Amino acid sequence: MTETASIADRCRFQTARLSVEGWREALATGAGRAALAERMVDILTPDVTEMLPPKWQPLGSLDEALEWLDARAAEGDCFTVKTKDDDRIVGCLVAYAETAESDPALLDLRIGYLFAREAWGHGYASELIAGLVDWCEAAGDIRTLIGGVEEDNTASIRVLEKNGFRIVPEGAEPPMVVMERVLQPDT
Repeated sequence: MTETASIADRCRFQTARLSVEGWREALATGAGRAALAERMVDILTPDVTEMLPPKWQPLGSLDEALEWLDARAAEGDCFTVKTKDDDRIVGCLVAYAETAESDPALLDLRIGYLFAREAWGHGYASELIAGLVDWCEAAGDIRTLIGGVEEDNTASIRVLEKNGFRIVPEGAEPPMVVMERVLQPDT
């Protein structure tokens, strides 16, 4: 599969309680970069990152956070997840777009998300993924959404299942499972 153009410029959506938008604008100014980095230091705590890959582990300083933001932005499209009532960043979403093998006019999106510890238990993850699915269906050029989840992360597995994702048999080696939501089946 080959990588395709960024979706960050066109992917922006709201749900009942959340607002999702690319963080490219925030990174364009010194003040925006610093504010986003400070918030990510607060969000990426050991309990939040426990089941995430090494590159997503806690950040100990503002400099580490700035490097982390740049690295994530270089890998794919990154989005802030904010609460609509107070415009506070409570999480982030990442999406890596690849051209679908079955149809070069379509994209497969590999996704990941996380929420600050204080945002857990409020249904935000389910709401975020439902909003993303709705946006992808409306976009019309997304074939599948694909997420990797550690098999012990039952909360994330439930969130994805609730939103129509299914485990891909033999999609990954334990302790990971791959889950996908097919939006446009191969014909």
